[in-house]
Amino acid sequence: MTRLDEPLGITVAGCVAMAALAVVGGFAAGRPGLGVAFAAGALLGAANGFLARLALRAEVDFRVTSAGRLALMTTVALAVGALLGWIYTPFVLGGVGASQLLLAGAAAFTAVRTAQR
Repeated sequence: MTRLDEPLGITVAGCVAMAALAVVGGFAAGRPGLGVAFAAGALLGAANGFLARLALRAEVDFRVTSAGRLALMTTVALAVGALLGWIYTPFVLGGVGASQLLLAGAAAFTAVRTAQR
């Protein structure tokens, strides 16, 4: 189980908050589709950390699984964009990208905090 003080826990909590803010912001701006698309991407991107954790346990080279994860995330994001309407696809991809930045930041923060102990 992932704890909230681990990078994955921080990422999931941050992505859920980011998704909620995107939906609220989209509705407030009168563009709910944009908020929903970004939120969907953020929630989709939150899964990447869990997939990476599983890949570390696999007997396949991590670089191979990284390429597969990237292809999978992109394909699913494009499919979600197609379901919402192609005009929203960049916002879905933006949400995925934002979640990856959050994951990288959480990992860096945790690494620095651990090194200071």
